[in-house]
Amino acid sequence: MKRIFKGLLAMGTGFLLAVLIFGVYLEYKDNNQSQNNIVEQDVDSTTNETYITKTYKNNYQSVVTVINMQKSGLSAFEQFSDLPPLEKGIGSGFIYKKEKGYYYAVTNNHVVEGADQLKIMLNDKTDKKQDLIDTQLVGTNTKYDVAVVKFKTKKVLNSVIFGDSDDLIPGEAAIAIGSPYGKDFQGSVTSGIISSTNRLMKSEGGQENEYIQSDVAINPGNSGGPLFNSKGQVIGMNTMKIADPNSDNMGFAIPINTVKNVIKEIELNE
Repeated sequence: MKRIFKGLLAMGTGFLLAVLIFGVYLEYKDNNQSQNNIVEQDVDSTTNETYITKTYKNNYQSVVTVINMQKSGLSAFEQFSDLPPLEKGIGSGFIYKKEKGYYYAVTNNHVVEGADQLKIMLNDKTDKKQDLIDTQLVGTNTKYDVAVVKFKTKKVLNSVIFGDSDDLIPGEAAIAIGSPYGKDFQGSVTSGIISSTNRLMKSEGGQENEYIQSDVAINPGNSGGPLFNSKGQVIGMNTMKIADPNSDNMGFAIPINTVKNVIKEIELNE
């Protein structure tokens, strides 16, 4: 991995932000939305499951590890040889549909940027070999740091269910699944709460966008992975965090409503 963090300066705060390279109060609404809140942490007495275990069980196979392969580490001679590109970085992604024999997954642009070749590793506990799957880049959007890839496999995989990030409330539950620090920690699940829903911050590319802030633990390799609500719906894409020794678990995700709009734009140009 060429690097783990790249510093960004937050507007007016003086804190150092770090994009996870490769991987890498709103008023409470009426009680009808209480099902979104963290009260759903209660254990189901019949199954001994919480909303976290249910979310993981229903979605872990929809979360993939995205591997960025590049020839930049090879010598000039080797770059023109048949030697395969080298693994340069790892991030996460999540499958959102199957169409015409392809599974489509979305991730961060900075996860796939500069790749000569892309591979997907499935989060399949029954596959001891953990074969890497050739993956095609469908398109990217640098402004919002979103990329779409597609791949084929004979395995039957589920797609995630998108939620509505406009309905989020600070204090409600949040769960992340991804590959922090790479393949060895693939399928890691962490949980916390939504800290804020409308943080304006600058991305690695210098664009100011709106992010969801959470205290869910994310690390390099979680980039591009899903952030779920307590219903198991994806409400954001984990993208960056505060990288400061005096801060704990200040992570940021692209709202899923933004991601959905970017996906449509990318697919139109496929």
